[in-house]
Amino acid sequence: MSPAPAILSRERIVDATIRVLDTLGVDKFSMRRLGAELGVDPMAVYYHFPTKAALFDAVIDSVWAGLQGWQPAADASWQSVVIDVFNALRRSLLTHPRLVPVVASRPLATPYMIGLTDRVLGELNARGLPPASAMRLMDCALAFTVGKLVGEVRQPVGGESSSPEQTFVGLSPQTHPHLVAALMDGYAWQPDEQFEQG
Repeated sequence: MSPAPAILSRERIVDATIRVLDTLGVDKFSMRRLGAELGVDPMAVYYHFPTKAALFDAVIDSVWAGLQGWQPAADASWQSVVIDVFNALRRSLLTHPRLVPVVASRPLATPYMIGLTDRVLGELNARGLPPASAMRLMDCALAFTVGKLVGEVRQPVGGESSSPEQTFVGLSPQTHPHLVAALMDGYAWQPDEQFEQG
C-alpha cells in the first residue's frame, strides 16, 4: 500500500520554501528542490502559488508576520519606537540570512507588512509625528536596515577576495592619513554597534 499523498497548504509551502532558502540560498532554489522538500510533484505548488514571485512574496509576508507581536513600551519616544521595530526586523532576518536578498529585491507591499506599517505609523503619530513624516522616516529606516543586512550577510559575487586586514596592511599615515587615523582610533567592523549607531 502506498503512503497517503502529502497535504499541501500555503503555510506548509512557505515554511518549506524558507527551509530550502536557508539551506541553498536564492541562487540554488528551484521549484523541483521545493517539491522534493515537500514530497510532492513541484507542479502541485502552483495550485497554491501561481508563480515563484508570488511564493517569494508570501515568504516575505511570513517575515513580517513574525513581527506582529511587536509592541513598544507605553513611554517609548518616537525614536525608540523606530529603533525597536527595526531592531526586531534585523534580528528576525539574521536568523534567516539567506532571506535577506529576497527581502531586498521584492516589493514590500504584503498584507502583514502593510498592517505592521499602519501600527507603527499610529505609534509614531501618537508621539507627535505627522503620518507623512513618519512614513518617510520608516522608508529610510527600512532601506538602512535592509542595506546594512545585505552588507552583513553577503556572499561575494565571484568568491572571496582579500580581507580588509590584508588591504589595510599597505596603508600609512602618509598615503591615507584619515583612514589610518580612524583605524588607529579603534574603528573595526562591528555590525551590531554600527547598526545601533546608524
